[in-house]
Amino acid sequence: MRHRNTPRVALATYRALPHLDSDGQRILAGLCARGLDAEACVWDDPDISWTDFDLVLLRSVWDYHHRWDQFAGWLAHVPTLINSRSVVEWNADKRYLRDLAQLGVPVVPTIYLSPDAEPDLSRLGPLDDVVVKPAISASAQDTYRCTTGTAVAAAMRRITSSGRTALVQPYLAGVDTLGEISLVFLAGSFSHAFRRAPRLRLDHEHALPNRTEPTVASGAELDLAHRALVAAPEPVSYARVDLLPDADGNPVLSELELIEPGLRLDLAPPEAVDRLVSAIERQSRQR
Repeated sequence: MRHRNTPRVALATYRALPHLDSDGQRILAGLCARGLDAEACVWDDPDISWTDFDLVLLRSVWDYHHRWDQFAGWLAHVPTLINSRSVVEWNADKRYLRDLAQLGVPVVPTIYLSPDAEPDLSRLGPLDDVVVKPAISASAQDTYRCTTGTAVAAAMRRITSSGRTALVQPYLAGVDTLGEISLVFLAGSFSHAFRRAPRLRLDHEHALPNRTEPTVASGAELDLAHRALVAAPEPVSYARVDLLPDADGNPVLSELELIEPGLRLDLAPPEAVDRLVSAIERQSRQR
């Protein structure tokens, strides 16, 4: 029987993965080893009383972007989140890139097209290789790599016709040789980095398999990642900072993942995972 003073922590997931992914399982095991009452919970399970938990950690909620309005309503009714609700709501819409750019963070150049705007392709410059994606999406869902104006216009229509804002960005060719680097931060400190191969085929929305390998982040990449995190609305307990090389080989921010990023904790130093678990435990005991 659970002692009434034992903090309860829910690791939120979705119905297709009720027992969490490997990252979530590592965190869950660490929390249980410290004596916390932690469990995996499907976020839209109507039988769960979320107010019974002291903290909720978002993990494999990988369908949230398909049902954003429902998910946002759920966020409003759960107890304290790690990361916070305001951070999650800000980060769910990729227009946060505009906020970061205004604060001086180098980001992939981006044009934003709202559903009620008439597309003006002349604003986009050369259309020989661009990426079109929705403002709210995940896992390259509805993301298109296009090489003609016709393909760009069609991709934008697919997105905006459903009431969503579209983002248009140049395809940075350096990713073909260097890939995308992801820097993981746990409990406020850098943990580890891994590199991912390109995932988008030309003129096709389906992503290639996600191939990753551990890597060492450069000083410039670490500096940019820290700048992006400082520019976020609040400090966060976990983050993944995705960077791409620009035309000159300098890193630019592709995405700042603060909701349910894949963290590849299998590549993390054991002390980094323990640091995250300790931070969650401290916050849960303050409730």
